[in-house]
Amino acid sequence: MKEPPGADSRDYLFAFPIWHPSEVPNGFALGPTYLDFDTAVFVPRDDPDWFGRSAHPPRLLLLCRDRLVVVAHSAALDAAVEIPLQELESVESGSLLLLGWICIHSLTGDCRIPYNTRSRGPIDEWLWELRRRWLGEDTNSVGLKPAAFGPPLTLKFRYAVERELDGQERQMATFFQPPCEQVARDWMLSRPKCLPGDLLALTQRRLLWITDRCEGRYEPYGTVAYCAPRRAISAVDFTDTSPAHTLRVHFPSGRKWLIPVTVEERGAAHHFEDLLHRTAGIEAVEAVSR
Repeated sequence: MKEPPGADSRDYLFAFPIWHPSEVPNGFALGPTYLDFDTAVFVPRDDPDWFGRSAHPPRLLLLCRDRLVVVAHSAALDAAVEIPLQELESVESGSLLLLGWICIHSLTGDCRIPYNTRSRGPIDEWLWELRRRWLGEDTNSVGLKPAAFGPPLTLKFRYAVERELDGQERQMATFFQPPCEQVARDWMLSRPKCLPGDLLALTQRRLLWITDRCEGRYEPYGTVAYCAPRRAISAVDFTDTSPAHTLRVHFPSGRKWLIPVTVEERGAAHHFEDLLHRTAGIEAVEAVSR
């Protein structure tokens, strides 16, 4: 992108792709080791407040041959974050109306990049390229006959999973529990409460978890997607101790995906866990420390 003289990238409102170092906007100082990037995307800062302050600066997300790099605008004085792809455990991407975010979970820590969803097109394309380089084919599940555990997907979750799948990627096995309403009692009062829904999908490339749970609450207008290649998963287990039933996905760093399971979907969760052990080569939890 050719910039006019004196342009300040902190004023840019939309994300855009970058294919060559000459297209890097003003305000970013890329060292020699980062000039060999293959593709990148500019992520604008969030909307400033009355005093012109933003919660996060503009950023560049770079994809190099064997690593990803997050570079903040020079005025932020933040050090670049470099993550080798081999250390990448899982990727989280969420959207709630105009609020969007990416969180990169690696063996050494997390890196969160918020953005406005009005710019999601170029960012989704960058995520697609990241997944293409990072995710491998799970040869153990290529010949697996598709299996679905739980009720049919709701329209919201059907759309969410279709948006997450890349190219020829297909679902080999799924576990789904839809959002459901319960009555919450508080002393003498009772009020309806909606429990979030969860979808776990095994594809030939990864394990995908989509939920409308955000910070522990049900979000009717948003979803969060987590994905990880099978090789990055240490183990999967299902805790069946009443009243808490939880499907847990373990990672080498000690991080866990915790999927609460209702009593009604307990059997479906058991079947999905067993399928992961038998056909996807994912170990039971006895092989790792609880």
